[in-house]
Amino acid sequence: MYYLTPTVAIVAAFKCGSSSVARAVIKQFYPDTEAKLQNAHYPAGQGPNDKQWQGFVPHAEQTDLPKLMLIRDPVERFKSAMAQFALTDVDAAIDSIQNDNVIQLQRGRRSLKGNPHFTTQASLASGEVALYRFPDHLEQFATAAGLDYPLPVINEATNPKPELTAEQIATLREIYADDVALYDAATEPGTAYTIAEHVDEAEVALKLKQAKDQALMQLEHEYRNAGEAGVLVDGSDLVTVGSEVRMRFAADAVANYQEAANLLQLAGDRLPAAVLWDANGNELQLAVADAIELLARYAVAVATAKVTYMQRQAAIQTAETIEAI
Repeated sequence: MYYLTPTVAIVAAFKCGSSSVARAVIKQFYPDTEAKLQNAHYPAGQGPNDKQWQGFVPHAEQTDLPKLMLIRDPVERFKSAMAQFALTDVDAAIDSIQNDNVIQLQRGRRSLKGNPHFTTQASLASGEVALYRFPDHLEQFATAAGLDYPLPVINEATNPKPELTAEQIATLREIYADDVALYDAATEPGTAYTIAEHVDEAEVALKLKQAKDQALMQLEHEYRNAGEAGVLVDGSDLVTVGSEVRMRFAADAVANYQEAANLLQLAGDRLPAAVLWDANGNELQLAVADAIELLARYAVAVATAKVTYMQRQAAIQTAETIEAI
C-alpha cells in the first residue's frame, strides 16, 4: 500500500516511521483532514501527535506516481516490533513467522505470519522505488516527499527491545533476505532500486480457488442444462448460453478465468502444480503451464459464446425491425 501525495507515493511500511510519515502527510497535503484532527477531542494532555492516523491518509494499492520507500535494517525492525507487542520470547516469535504458529499477544493468541509489523518490507512495493534508510536518511526523504522536517515523533516504543543471539540474527537475516538486500543497496539517499513483483504462494492458491469456485463449478452448474447455443471446451466441459441474465454471468466468468490464468503466470515455477475442477466436480491436477493454457481456453470459449449470443440477438432484433416495417 502507498500513501499518496500530489507528487509522490510513499510505501506504507510499519515500523519504518509509518505513523510519523502519515501524520506529516496529512498536515502537509490534506488541510480538511488536518482540521478534523485539530478539532477532535483528546484525553487531557494529548493531541493529534499522540495518536496514529495511517487510516486517514489517502492511499492506493497500485500507483503510477514516483515511489519513495523508507527501508529499515530488518533485524532492528524485528526488535522494534517485538517491543511494540511486548514480546520477549524471540524463538517463539521466529517460529510463528516461519510456521504460522499462534503465540500469546496482548490481545489474544495470533500468528505473526502476515502481521504487517513482521512481514517483509520487500513485499510491500513493486517496480522502481527510491530507497532511503530509516532513520539515517529521514531528512533527505522528507525533502523528496515535500514534508516538513523533522517529522513528528509518534508511536515511539516504550517497552525494551530483546537482545538477540548470533544464531537468531542469522535466522532473521535469512527470513528477511530480500529486506537485507534492499537495506544494503540503499547506500545513498534516494538510491534507485527495482523490486520484483512479490508472489505469495498462499494468496495465489486462495485466489485461484476462489476463481475456480466462481468460474468453473458455479458456471458449469448454471449452464449444464441450458439448451441453446453451446461451446465445447476441452472435449468434456459444455458451456451453454441461455438468457440475457445468464449471459451477463458468463461475461463475469471471462474475468474469473483470465484472473486465474494471470495468477498462475505470475507464480510461474514457484508452484509445483495447479488444481482445477471440471463440470462434474472432478479434480484435475495439472502442471502450471498446462493449467494456464486450459484457463485461457476457458476464457476464450466463454467470450466466444457471448459473441455468438449477441450476434444472434442482433439478428433477431433486425429481423423484427424489418418485419415491423
